[in-house]
Amino acid sequence: MLDLKLQPPYQIFSKPSKELIAIIGLGYVGLPLAVEFAKKYHVKGFDIKQSRISELKNNHDNTLEIESDILSEVQKSSQTQG
Repeated sequence: MLDLKLQPPYQIFSKPSKELIAIIGLGYVGLPLAVEFAKKYHVKGFDIKQSRISELKNNHDNTLEIESDILSEVQKSSQTQG
């Protein structure tokens, strides 16, 4: 699930559950890892680059690890669950 309610330090993922996983860095490894974990767990993803957060909010991954439709689906799913 992708939750894009951004607050410093730029959190990007969220899904209601008892477990919490934090992913530091949303690059080649962090973003795919966060997306996979978010299918089952509450995930908070952090990145120090505001530009990276902005591109992910716009369903674009310049590392080409996650397709735009998957980013969009994860975001929509997260927003419907609060």
